[in-house]
Amino acid sequence: MNWSRRSSDRESSSLKRALFFTIIVVAVGMIDVGLGGQLRSFARDALTPFANSMTTAWRSFLTFSDLSTRVDLLERVQVAEDEAARLKERDALFQFLARENAELRDIARVAGTVDSVTAPIASSFRASPYGTFVVAAGWQSGVEEGALVLSSEGFVLGTIADVGLRTATVRFVFAPEARVEATSDANAFTLIGQGLTTATARVPVETPLVIGAPVYIPSLNSLPAGIITHIASTTASVYADIYVTLPTSLNSIRHIRIVPRDLPTIPE
Repeated sequence: MNWSRRSSDRESSSLKRALFFTIIVVAVGMIDVGLGGQLRSFARDALTPFANSMTTAWRSFLTFSDLSTRVDLLERVQVAEDEAARLKERDALFQFLARENAELRDIARVAGTVDSVTAPIASSFRASPYGTFVVAAGWQSGVEEGALVLSSEGFVLGTIADVGLRTATVRFVFAPEARVEATSDANAFTLIGQGLTTATARVPVETPLVIGAPVYIPSLNSLPAGIITHIASTTASVYADIYVTLPTSLNSIRHIRIVPRDLPTIPE
């Protein structure tokens, strides 16, 4: 019962305050109308300096506050990152051109000794499961089937297997399951290709071969095709497994040199 009475008294008090403020607003409006708007003009003139001061203070806050400093700092960081990315891209392009230029210089040093053709690689080395790749030179450039394909260091990569007008297909010396007779330090053995740049051979365990020795292919103008990188044998076996690898990284090759098989070649 007392709770209902207190609630009713609060509602009555709120209603009285609302009615009082309404009467004041109406009275002020009537006075302003009676004075021809002079009351509004007086209020506006009185509040204008305060409003201007608040605007100036807000602008100063934005200019000198930590928020403004952080925004400016973020913008500077973004500009610096964009510039770093641009310089990184330019540096990568410069390194690519420098590497390509060095490779072409290496090829040019030995190209004058024989009738050779320099050609860029036109396909991925790993694009074919048959141990082949394509070069951008064909019979229009004087390329013939059976010609030798050399790296800039003078290692034989393979032979021309098929010739087109402007392109030719090269078959790796160490194509999968390809067999080729090889020699190293007057020791002859048969290499079996494992794909791309590696091959293996099985020789008598007493054969005097050493790791790091170059391996030559007599049928390919006696050019080097790789080096011995590993010799595996056991005490119970009479044979040793020889692993031969082309020392040139395929990822670094952009150009190759093509020479006829019947002409002498001088490895770099």
